[in-house]
Amino acid sequence: MSEANRTFSLCCLPAPTRCVLAVFLIVISCGYFSGLVQLHFQHASPGNLLPDSADVVRVYHGEPKSEPKSKLQQLLEADESLPFNGTGTMRPAFTTKSERRWKENLAKLSPEEQKKLLAEREGERQALLDWLRQGAPKEAYDKDELKLSKPLVITEDYIVGDKDAEGRATQVRITSIITDRCVRCHQESGADKDAEKYPLDEWQHLEKYLKVEEGPGPMELAKLAQTTHVHLIGFTMMYGLTGLIFSLTQWPTWIRVVLAPWPMFWQAVDIALWWLARLDPLAAQAILVTGALVAGGFGLQVLGSLLDLSGLSFPRR
Repeated sequence: MSEANRTFSLCCLPAPTRCVLAVFLIVISCGYFSGLVQLHFQHASPGNLLPDSADVVRVYHGEPKSEPKSKLQQLLEADESLPFNGTGTMRPAFTTKSERRWKENLAKLSPEEQKKLLAEREGERQALLDWLRQGAPKEAYDKDELKLSKPLVITEDYIVGDKDAEGRATQVRITSIITDRCVRCHQESGADKDAEKYPLDEWQHLEKYLKVEEGPGPMELAKLAQTTHVHLIGFTMMYGLTGLIFSLTQWPTWIRVVLAPWPMFWQAVDIALWWLARLDPLAAQAILVTGALVAGGFGLQVLGSLLDLSGLSFPRR
């Protein structure tokens, strides 16, 4: 029995079993690659293939700015080219993300009508920012009526009272703007399934995003805890299986001893850094290093196992 255990490797398995393992490794690699694609769209700055050090610091540690702003104000002022999510921007909620067929409907309008529509939508965004800069008064929210700091060109449906001499609004239905541009997604059974997790349909839900902060804060503890839970369980199972498969290859023992637990170990370190990054931006920057170590180890595990299943690995020593 001891001799059999000593010499057993993947090449000893029947061909159907080796085929199953090979397909498993290929499919799990595709799943890992899709995760990198998600990172690109969710956290990477425009022009970056993957998040850089500034992106990682912004997400996990936060990035102080000179002017204190609420979370909602930060999202409404952020560049429109950033990812459309809670760590990027919400500006497109007034334009490209305001309806499903935005581009098609916009194309049907004349150039003058397009210009007018875009100006009105920008007025809606500026009205909401005006409310936030005024301290987001609850009275204006309850009455659905806000006196603007300066007149704005805005969608007719949101105008309260008379316009000024230049046809601009001086008072607007601020709650209606929030409902149409934010709550349409951020509510139960809303237009966006991910946004449903962060409801804005009632004042008590909206209020926590109105708190003024020195700058974009770190990832919320509730979200970080949920992400940690999912990644620890999911990745431990994935790297445990790929590590186990690699440990049964014919590669030299020292390679298998080092590489088999490698991604699982560095993934645990990576997740620990997520929490430490809330305290120190250096820990956030170190996430790039641990992420690369995890990805490199996983790639070598898959490649090495596939080569061994094909009979192309070096014999054990």
